[in-house]
Amino acid sequence: MKLNLGCGKKTEKGYINADLVNLKGVDKVFDFNKYPFPFKDNTFEEIKITNAIHCVENLILFMNEISRVCKNGAIIKIKSQFFLSPESACDPLTKTNIGYNSFNLFLKNPEEKMGASYDSKAKFKILKRKWIFSENKYLKWLNFIPNLSPRFYSRFLYFYFPSNKLYFELQVIK
Repeated sequence: MKLNLGCGKKTEKGYINADLVNLKGVDKVFDFNKYPFPFKDNTFEEIKITNAIHCVENLILFMNEISRVCKNGAIIKIKSQFFLSPESACDPLTKTNIGYNSFNLFLKNPEEKMGASYDSKAKFKILKRKWIFSENKYLKWLNFIPNLSPRFYSRFLYFYFPSNKLYFELQVIK
């Protein structure tokens, strides 16, 4: 089974579409800041979270719950506004700031965490992580630039050439 969490009006076929608000096409209405989620352990092989993870109140508890409802090896696809983007700055629902290294906290090996000192039951492998400069059809060709050297970009170029979003693919490790 697949879950489209925080889908809003962008529901997808082949997924259980879940949101806080009962909109057209939403299959399951629940608050994903309240635990446990209304799903059994090891239910999903894929979860898609598009422009909703910034509404999470506690990222550690949320990712623990994502891990619980996923099968081992499940894929989590996350697209989020970057915390310094204008989109994030003016969104009144933003509770969690997502950055390029936000999910390092959930890596299995402590040496990969890059200074994150918190621990979580949930463990993930980062399969893909990239900057999204723009989703505009005329500008999205520029998305490759920040991804040539993401660390250099984030430290020295972001403020001159700001990206709006980040994309992650994580794999659940149990």
